[in-house]
Amino acid sequence: MAVETVPVERTEELEEKLAHFEREGWVIFEDVFDPERDFAALFEDFERIADRLADEELTPEQLAEWPTDGDLQAKLMHLAECAGGIDPSPFDPSIRPTTVATADRDPYLGKPAFDLLRHPKLLDVVEPFVGPEIYSCPIQHARLKVPERFLAPDDALGRSTPWHQDHAVQSREADDTEMITAWVALSDAMADDGCLKIAPGSHRQGLAQHCPNPSSGVHLPDGIMNNERTQPLPVRAGSVIVFSRHLMHGAMPNLGNGVRMSLDLRYQHPDAPSGRGYLPGFIARSRSNPSSELRDHREWRRRWLETMDRLAANPPASTGLRWDINHPLCA
Repeated sequence: MAVETVPVERTEELEEKLAHFEREGWVIFEDVFDPERDFAALFEDFERIADRLADEELTPEQLAEWPTDGDLQAKLMHLAECAGGIDPSPFDPSIRPTTVATADRDPYLGKPAFDLLRHPKLLDVVEPFVGPEIYSCPIQHARLKVPERFLAPDDALGRSTPWHQDHAVQSREADDTEMITAWVALSDAMADDGCLKIAPGSHRQGLAQHCPNPSSGVHLPDGIMNNERTQPLPVRAGSVIVFSRHLMHGAMPNLGNGVRMSLDLRYQHPDAPSGRGYLPGFIARSRSNPSSELRDHREWRRRWLETMDRLAANPPASTGLRWDINHPLCA
């Protein structure tokens, strides 16, 4: 028989945060994680990925100046400077829909990523918004925002992430799914580092028209943002920003001296469509039936590898993205 466990306590502070989320579409939970302790294993894996990318992309002369072990930021900066950017796909615990059949690099399926997706500290933040039954949606990405000075002139997406709503990358089947984004700051994300920028209260407008663009991704047409009040959301490493799938947001350019690192994660109720039905999500927490939770990293990894093999043989007929580049607002 299932045993129901105790839900997150609804304190006065939490009630204030929930009210702010309803009103503004976003809320910050500061210092959820201790970066040195909670991100250490993830950063070790990221460092190994950076080492591999350096071996693949850098010249012998550039490799001769490769930083010593234990300095992830220095390695990412050296890689960005020499290569003109960093391919995010080897750091991603997911597959991007536009490259699902053509990706030449596997996603990152390490245990530290899985452990963070279901970390109790993060799920305690998510639960008041999603409820006691929490599904980890497979729309989840690592963001490595490189300092602007290293980027190619035509790298529009790397410079300033365009305005968009997260609902825009879901298929229509998930239009009624109440999903939230948990944006985890792996490093400090101040204004100069390329922090998020948001339009407070814009979530109340619902899903707006978006335009597809090969160089900058799906984005809101320029005219839609003309009358919106906007603000940056600087946060320290270890903080989590929770926001609505309809909140209009983007990211500032990185004008700093480090690679801004974050995780962009989505959570919802297990019974609702994810909008990426061809990718494997999992039950991260179930208060009513804890035995239904996926706790085995090896099984999580197996599901992704099986999915990748299946999609390589039979790519999805459509990514589910609904936007028409010929729409009048996209001209």
